[in-house]
Amino acid sequence: MRPMVKKIIQQSKPPLEEVIKEFLPTINYWANKYAYQGAPVLSKEDLVSAGVIGLIEAYNRYDPSKGVKFKT
Repeated sequence: MRPMVKKIIQQSKPPLEEVIKEFLPTINYWANKYAYQGAPVLSKEDLVSAGVIGLIEAYNRYDPSKGVKFKT
């Protein structure tokens, strides 16, 4: 593969839908952890929604040209 093509592939963002599918189990884990501690202020669904919104914001701010992977 040509070096320029390889660099472009490495610097491209994965599709947003794939990112959400990959991180949804992690979001669900943390939502479950906080939804059932003491008196619930927010429902599990609200926490999952907030987690997905935060993930989308992080995805939009992510700059692959800095050479850092999009992982937690």
